[in-house]
Amino acid sequence: MVAVASKLVITPLLVWLIARELFQPMHDPQVAAILEVAMPTMLMAASFADRFNLDVRAAALTASWTSLIFLVTLPIWISVLQ
Repeated sequence: MVAVASKLVITPLLVWLIARELFQPMHDPQVAAILEVAMPTMLMAASFADRFNLDVRAAALTASWTSLIFLVTLPIWISVLQ
């Protein structure tokens, strides 16, 4: 869940704070970059984990959880960025 929180909340929050400081006002490219950072983990992560003999189950679970929780966090990020 730490990886999920980091991927969907912490990293986009940091990018949002940095973009807000550097670009006043924020335009579409900055908003798109923040939403891109807030996207769920790719499913190819499990394939990469298998290829490099890492924990495939953990990679697949992270991809699954981020995909599910993304359905909740996306509307929140959209409302924050408007």
